[in-house]
Amino acid sequence: MAPPNLYEILPVPKDASESAIKAAYRRLAKHLHPDHGGNPEQFRLLKLAYDVLSDPAQRRHYDLTGETPVDRAEQAAEEGRFRGLVGDLLVNTIAHAAAPQFTDIAELARVTVAQQIQQLDGQLTALTALAARLAEARARLRSPAPQDLLAEILVERISVLHETMENIRRQRALWHRLQATLKDYGYEVSVESIP
Repeated sequence: MAPPNLYEILPVPKDASESAIKAAYRRLAKHLHPDHGGNPEQFRLLKLAYDVLSDPAQRRHYDLTGETPVDRAEQAAEEGRFRGLVGDLLVNTIAHAAAPQFTDIAELARVTVAQQIQQLDGQLTALTALAARLAEARARLRSPAPQDLLAEILVERISVLHETMENIRRQRALWHRLQATLKDYGYEVSVESIP
């Protein structure tokens, strides 16, 4: 998904002055603010656009890279999750290896990663099938009542399933990144016999 263009959100030209940015923000904030019936997500994006474009240093960085502080924070959090995953994998692999000097830790880690990806793929397949079944059942439900409780509950559950599937996709992406990282690693195994 492409990041939003902050100049289009506000909307102001790239060479807009600080006062033009402020005026555009105030004009739109009146209509988009949630307290006045506006959409919270649209207001959040408007506020982000104003915060970045009204700060000269952030604006310069955004103009050069297209990154906002939110983007940088998300990237840092993602990198933290990845490093945590790598650390957990290494510690668990080494802890469960018979003898690290005689066991190819890199190969064990690659096997563990492949198994984890396979498990996540299985979960994703099962949840996708379940979401489709619930959607099919929802489409076939009929209720004479104005408020269709069963349909509402199925819609809620389908939404939860979609959120869960998105989380699994993010986890899979991390595991695939780890798999690519481990691809070129070797491990020096001692060829001496165990005393």
